[in-house]
Amino acid sequence: MKKFACSLVLSILCATAFPTDIATWIAQSSRSDNGVIRNLIADSALEESLRFAKALAHRPDSFMQDIIEFLFDQHNPANPSLTHLEMLFNSVLESKSGPDLRAWVNENRRILKSLLTRLGEIRNRFLCAHLLSLLPEMELDEGRSILMSAANSLVIDVRKGNGYLPPGKLAEALSLCDVTGQIGEKTLLETVLSLVEDSKQPILIRKAARTARDLGRPSPQLVD
Repeated sequence: MKKFACSLVLSILCATAFPTDIATWIAQSSRSDNGVIRNLIADSALEESLRFAKALAHRPDSFMQDIIEFLFDQHNPANPSLTHLEMLFNSVLESKSGPDLRAWVNENRRILKSLLTRLGEIRNRFLCAHLLSLLPEMELDEGRSILMSAANSLVIDVRKGNGYLPPGKLAEALSLCDVTGQIGEKTLLETVLSLVEDSKQPILIRKAARTARDLGRPSPQLVD
C-alpha cells in the first residue's frame, strides 16, 4: 500500500509539472526520467498508458532497457504489460530504420537478447513478431537457433490449425519469412517451403514463396 501511495504521489507530481500532455513530455524525456515513466505506465488507465508507451519510442534518448525489463517482469494474466511492450516495439519499428534503429537496438541490447532467447515463453505473438523483426540488427550467435525454433513451432501450428494461424502467429510467421530472406538463412529453406505447402492463408503462402525464391528455390505458388 505504501509503495502504491508513493507511486501515485509521484505520478500526480509529474502530471502537475507537465499538465499539457504527459505523452509529449515522455517523447522529450531522457533516461534519468525512466523511473517516473515506469510509474506513470503502471498507474495509469490502459488507454492512457499505451499512449505513454508509444511516445517512449519517439524520444531521442534510446535507452529504456530498465522500462522494458520492468514491463516484462510485471506481466501476469491480469496485467496488460505485454500489450505495452507490443505497442512500444511496434512504434519503434514504425519510427526508426537504418542507423537510428541500430542505435536503439544497441542501447537496449541486453534485454532484447533476453527476450529473444525466451521467445517461446511469450504469449503475445504480435510482440514475438516485432522481436523477430529486430533480430537482423542484433547479430547474435544464437540468431540461427532462435529462428529455427520459431520456424519449427510455426510449422507445427500451421498443421495443427489445418493450414490456418490465428492473427498473432500469422504476424509472427510473416516476420519470420521477412527476416529469413533478409539475412539469407538458407538452413531454413525447407521450413519455409513447408509453410508454402501447408498454409491455406494466401498472405502467408505468397510471403513464404517469395522468401523461398530469395533463398534460391522458386516456388510455383509465387504470384507477383
